[in-house]
Amino acid sequence: MAVLIRAQNWAATPPGLIERWQVRLRMAVGLMLATPQPACIAWGPALTTLYNDACIALLGTKHPEVLDRPCASAWPEAFAMPRRAIDAMMAGEVQVVADQEVTLAGTADNPARWFTFALDPPPRR
Repeated sequence: MAVLIRAQNWAATPPGLIERWQVRLRMAVGLMLATPQPACIAWGPALTTLYNDACIALLGTKHPEVLDRPCASAWPEAFAMPRRAIDAMMAGEVQVVADQEVTLAGTADNPARWFTFALDPPPRR
């Protein structure tokens, strides 16, 4: 995924060119890519999707098309989580949605899986 992320044309996406990414995003992507656990980042107001190698199996046929897409269109089944948690995060509150059952589309058997979503708000200006 590190190679795909670097090769992606980010110019037309909300995060913009990698060279101009905020230090906070660069650090988060580095940590995400280094972890062996499935991890996804939904960055900025559009919640632009970035994910690591461990997520590829979870994505199934959605990989690699969902890279750089808004999270709501990349993972609509995961957006069954309470919208109020996302709204609260965008308003500046840290949110954790633990043990959220999600049936992922795009895999052969579409099994239900359990996820924990940690929602860290954008920095205040």
